[in-house]
Amino acid sequence: MVVQNVNIVKEKIQGRDGTVKEYISNGDYVISCQGVLSNKDNTLPEDQARALNEIFNVPQSVQIVSLFLNNVFEIFDVVIESPTVAISEGKRNSIPFSFTAISDVPITFEELKIE
Repeated sequence: MVVQNVNIVKEKIQGRDGTVKEYISNGDYVISCQGVLSNKDNTLPEDQARALNEIFNVPQSVQIVSLFLNNVFEIFDVVIESPTVAISEGKRNSIPFSFTAISDVPITFEELKIE
């Protein structure tokens, strides 16, 4: 699921019902993802879980390759938030996971014009 936030400032004005809205900009996209790591045999997919955990622990934005996110939303980098990994009772060979990610646009030094 992909949700886009919009940055809007709402001002209350005395004597007027409701608020005056000022559009500031489009905000970040929030992407929700869920899946299951699994093995065909009855063993725990430990190597896959370790690899996923390494991605979750990267302290910077992560480049992604996704026809849907790249072509439709022009999202190429995300910052992963709220990773969740569980264990399924009675299912030794599968590990469900989910996470949310926020779209990111890396800043270049050219954009940081200090005067």
